[in-house]
Amino acid sequence: MISIGEIMSIDYLKNDIKYKKFKNVYLLYGPEIYLKEYYLNILSKETINKEMEVFNKIKLEGNVLESDIIDICNTYPIMSEKKLVIIKNSTIFKAKSKDRNIDKLKDFIKDLPEYIIIVFYEEAIDNRSAIVKSIKKKGLVVEFNYREPKELVKWITKAFKNYGKKIEYDIAQMLISYCEPGMNEILNEISKITLYIDKRQEVCAEDIELICIKSIKSRIFDLVDAVAVKDIKTSFRLLNDMINVGEQAQKIFILISKQFINMLKIKQLSNNGLRIDEISQKIKMNPYIIKKIFKQIEKFKIENLENSIKFFEEMDIMIKSGKIKDRTALELIVTNMSK
Repeated sequence: MISIGEIMSIDYLKNDIKYKKFKNVYLLYGPEIYLKEYYLNILSKETINKEMEVFNKIKLEGNVLESDIIDICNTYPIMSEKKLVIIKNSTIFKAKSKDRNIDKLKDFIKDLPEYIIIVFYEEAIDNRSAIVKSIKKKGLVVEFNYREPKELVKWITKAFKNYGKKIEYDIAQMLISYCEPGMNEILNEISKITLYIDKRQEVCAEDIELICIKSIKSRIFDLVDAVAVKDIKTSFRLLNDMINVGEQAQKIFILISKQFINMLKIKQLSNNGLRIDEISQKIKMNPYIIKKIFKQIEKFKIENLENSIKFFEEMDIMIKSGKIKDRTALELIVTNMSK
């Protein structure tokens, strides 16, 4: 889910780019790599002359020392108004002040030279840390979460249009349900589909079923479908397939638990008279996925779902106490629900 604060910070970033009024420091963070890279590239293009880029664009990555950052920032740009320093996936936002010279860097950021633009590029940060607060005062902190389904559908439609292809709304939702949530992963599937359909313009459901690699979440749906019709043989085959391709048993356990919790929520909301679009808005879930869950919940009573969730909780306690292995718990769950 995208927060109001995130929307506002992206709008501020867009305004900085539009009016070419750049702050001295930016912190781009979050799991959505595609958008982080997109805005990092724009900042680079708009602030540094390409001909002088080799002198005025410095990239640092990993375990960067605060003293190195300060030394680089204290050297003037060459034949340019600005110098861009990009620091990717550093340990700065994970370290405590007592372990590093974080306080020294924090103080330096408060009074950065006018010619410097620093862009920190991170996956996760602690918003409460002193260094983040320092960046917020001097520059801009922008969070990039995974996009919501409605936003992704528009982006997917536009991406296919750029290839000269068309995709219907429902088919785009289907593609989202198959993929991991990151836009890079979805874009990779779009490229594969485009190559596959060749001269044909319209993308159909069969293309996605044939070409796209199912995410683990999509595979969980298949497993729950098999459990719902008491097909224990297929249930175990699907479970083993996931484990054999390297998925961790703990992750599968968590996702199956979440699936049943979502099923219970949706069944309760449906029983209260809410439509699919209303449920989608209320729980912030892709309507295509809710339609699939609707087919599953027809085979379960609320009592069955509640009992299954209680069983997951019991298995979770046993796993955490070391009484049972993750894999064994999964096998017991599949056996119990397939009876």
